[in-house]
Amino acid sequence: MKELIRKKDELRLHFLIFEKYTEEELVLTKSKLLTSLGHRVSVFISEKIDNIIHEDLLKLKINPFVLKVDLFETIKIIDNFIIKNPVDLIFFTRFSPVSFHEFRIYKEFVDRHQVCTLIDSFDRWFKKMPPIKFNGWKIVKRSSVLDWFFCKSMMRSFSCYYVSDPHVNSKNPLKLLIEEKTNKFVFDFPFKYMVNKYNPLISSNETIHFIVPGAIDNIRRDYFMLLKIFASKEFIDKKWKLILLGRPIGNYGNKVVQYCKEINKKNNNDKIVWMDGYISKTLFDEYMQSSDYILGPILTNKYKYGKDSGVIYDIFFYNKIGVINDKYFYNQNLPERDVIVKYQNPKELRIILSSMIDKSFSYNNMGENLNKINTIFNKKNYLNSLRLNLNRILFQKT
Repeated sequence: MKELIRKKDELRLHFLIFEKYTEEELVLTKSKLLTSLGHRVSVFISEKIDNIIHEDLLKLKINPFVLKVDLFETIKIIDNFIIKNPVDLIFFTRFSPVSFHEFRIYKEFVDRHQVCTLIDSFDRWFKKMPPIKFNGWKIVKRSSVLDWFFCKSMMRSFSCYYVSDPHVNSKNPLKLLIEEKTNKFVFDFPFKYMVNKYNPLISSNETIHFIVPGAIDNIRRDYFMLLKIFASKEFIDKKWKLILLGRPIGNYGNKVVQYCKEINKKNNNDKIVWMDGYISKTLFDEYMQSSDYILGPILTNKYKYGKDSGVIYDIFFYNKIGVINDKYFYNQNLPERDVIVKYQNPKELRIILSSMIDKSFSYNNMGENLNKINTIFNKKNYLNSLRLNLNRILFQKT
């Protein structure tokens, strides 16, 4: 479907959100924003995601449809639902077929309906050659090649797109690239938005708790760089605790956990805490709220062209001081740079962490920039932008 079908009169719209895998935060945030504007939202999600956000959806008066069948049967269920309950726009929180059979099912569905999907990676959608991954002697990881092929093949099939960007209507290079390549509208949807004003407190706790949210894999963060700092002689006798708040994935995740065990055993303590599996939303919230600092040892080459990291939202959502690799920011003028502690290299990060534990780090420049953050990352700002964008693309008005 090349263009969105537009309505003559502004009225209550019906949106459908479909998520098969793990993007529960995007499902919940889109549901909150769209229902806050008075629109109807229907949600089709996996059982795993339902277990995480079911109660939150019920608070929005959304009774989710839990998917327990394969993709072919799932699409049939959604099609039958749409026949009885016409939908204005469908959101995929991730387009990720795992086979040619699934790709064909998705393609036929997208051709029948108005579908908007997240574009979360430059490599998957725009790289000229497939992002072949070398894995020891297993020369090619076939799924990465197929994933690239499926995304490239579907690029012009969707009715519109969205990116997860903390800056409404910003000049996010990934967003600009999508508009240039597809000539279609691109929404901004945050992973999370701030409920309260951002005004983090400087920790006075005797033992400083650092936390790294997110799955432990080699795609997003450099865990070994961080662990080597905490394992050094300079840090062992200091009062700190490091929590890796995410399930370990694959060989890399297992190696990280093993290294954590070695550090704890060598020093006869449990200063490093990790999770063995998937974490409930309740437990995740408890750990985040009890932490002192949120760390983002981000691998910058994995966040190309304005791809967003969820750790940015966690810093503002949980009202914490964040520490992030400065090379992550695609624009040096982004306002969050002024309130986030930045490091250029491991040596500088070591100095920052040590001074935070010793309570000697200076936060003098943070206060004057808080108002910018509270203006940009709040719910009202996103609602105003979303309302204008929906009017622009779904109604015959400008």
